[in-house]
Amino acid sequence: MNPFVAPFHRVLDALNLPMAPTATYARRSCLFVPVDPSHPSWDGRCGTLTIKLQHSRAKTAAKVELDTYAVEEQAPAPGFPGRTFLLLNLTDPKQEDVYEVCLGPVNRCKCKAGKCRVASGCKHASALEEVIAFGELAEPLIPGWRPQPDDDAGEPRYEDEPGCPTTYELEAAHA
Repeated sequence: MNPFVAPFHRVLDALNLPMAPTATYARRSCLFVPVDPSHPSWDGRCGTLTIKLQHSRAKTAAKVELDTYAVEEQAPAPGFPGRTFLLLNLTDPKQEDVYEVCLGPVNRCKCKAGKCRVASGCKHASALEEVIAFGELAEPLIPGWRPQPDDDAGEPRYEDEPGCPTTYELEAAHA
């Protein structure tokens, strides 16, 4: 199966979004191809993200970088009031690292730019922010998880069976 476009992708709903330029890259954009989670062969990813970076403002003869990633959403670490995504590079088979991108009050990424905390942020977090701002990943694909913090504790809220207390409420009651 082609990792770039699988049967569960909604290719006709693909988004081509501009990204703000940085000191290094004069032109940046991303292409997001969402998925249909109801498709029988769906593998759990949110979609496929291609990030295009161009070094010069000239339209011709400028070095262009293209990277394509499989995007999967995960529940964030307890206490993190945001969303967490895993990006697997599909363009470079030698690269086995999965980038963990946390979007929230302060964005974090496990890539080199994210670890160095460059002023413009990393391309992974910037691209995911653009996709979410457009409204494509507005709702998490993780069943039962909502991305707002718990009332007073700052813990993520998980939906349980109606009438059942959450794990956090049970731990607080027995502490």
